[in-house]
Amino acid sequence: MTSAVPEKTGRSNEWFTPELVLGPVREVCSAIAWRRDVDIELDPCTTSDNPVGAETFYTKDDDGLSMDWGKRSFFCNPPYSRPGQKRGDPAPTYDWIRKCLSAVDRGAFGFLLLPANRLEMPQRMEVYSSANLTAEVWLGKIEFIDEWGNIGKAPPYPSVLYVYGIPLGHLVETFADTFTVVGVDASYARPIPWKAERQAEKAGKTRARDLPPKRGNE
Repeated sequence: MTSAVPEKTGRSNEWFTPELVLGPVREVCSAIAWRRDVDIELDPCTTSDNPVGAETFYTKDDDGLSMDWGKRSFFCNPPYSRPGQKRGDPAPTYDWIRKCLSAVDRGAFGFLLLPANRLEMPQRMEVYSSANLTAEVWLGKIEFIDEWGNIGKAPPYPSVLYVYGIPLGHLVETFADTFTVVGVDASYARPIPWKAERQAEKAGKTRARDLPPKRGNE
């Protein structure tokens, strides 16, 4: 669940997801898994203190990319860069996207948190390649938590949760009061707005320019 925000400090590759996002993620995972004892079953890329509180978690020493995710609910906030990465070097994001889709094909379901406007075209095509992609949850420019527990400055780009294997109804019920939920028609691999108003300027948390771009005749 750690993620880099290179534009922000360039010093650390560990940035943690705020409770504003994790709260509804836990609620949805708990409802789908039909388990009262646990909500998020797997966090495949986190630190040893397991800040998400997942039932199973993998650190960089475990190498979540090489592990079997099983048929479990997951929350994946992958690193956006590698330590010492130079401009032009391949980012690890693509590896995590492919691992996520492979796990989903085998029965896993959950959330993949990525920077909305910073994916290269091959990565974007990979994200939409799974028939199990049900929705995008546009989060706007959220403030991540640093390794000392401090709220950091939001990155200059919005973030989005790509949701796999979870019915759209659960997502709308849980997320729509705070964020923008966009259903995805897998047969066309393109977002379809859930609400005509696109929830712009909602509660001051999401600005219109942070929303997904309108497509076609929307």
